[in-house]
Amino acid sequence: MDWGEYRLSGRRVYAFLGVLGFSRWLYLEYVDSMQADTLIDCHRRMFAAFGGVPHEVLYDNMKTVVIHRNAYGCGRHRFHDGIWNLARECGFRPRLCQPYRPRTKGKVERMVQYAADNFFHPFVTRLAMEGRVPDLDELNAEARLWSQGVANVRIHASTQERPVDRLKREQTAMNPYTGPQPAAEHGSRPLHYPRYPLQRSPREYDAILREVA
Repeated sequence: MDWGEYRLSGRRVYAFLGVLGFSRWLYLEYVDSMQADTLIDCHRRMFAAFGGVPHEVLYDNMKTVVIHRNAYGCGRHRFHDGIWNLARECGFRPRLCQPYRPRTKGKVERMVQYAADNFFHPFVTRLAMEGRVPDLDELNAEARLWSQGVANVRIHASTQERPVDRLKREQTAMNPYTGPQPAAEHGSRPLHYPRYPLQRSPREYDAILREVA
């Protein structure tokens, strides 16, 4: 997983992204904080969306994940209590990237840029031309539509398959997620089709969303 950070009408918003290594299936959510509690809540929604828990989750050296690298010997890190407790509860192993080697988690870093270039900036720019700034509910509603209708149904350049198809195979290797579900989720307003140029028509999106539902 990784974070993206953006300015939106003078305030900061953050994109929480998780990408599964085999399927390249993307989870995307926008929040107004990168604090530990928010990070944990995003993980829970991500695992629910994945339909399972991967055996390990790869992180960079963010302070809400690791307190002290190599605290107990080489490769034995002191993790933040929130992540450590979540890992024990859900059954995954937190793993850290090597410092100064960003390619270690290149899959998710490329998706941070992909989501920014193909969703966030076009969507925010289109609304700015209408004199509007999206709130988190609208941003997340549109992000879910974009993830379902574009990111996770495109032919991936590396796998030459759709992430949504490979996800079905990947789920069989994941641990089940049985943790508590969040009481409320972003995005209570109805979804609508973006009016900025995309690769598919609204009719095609309708067919895609019926297929993956």
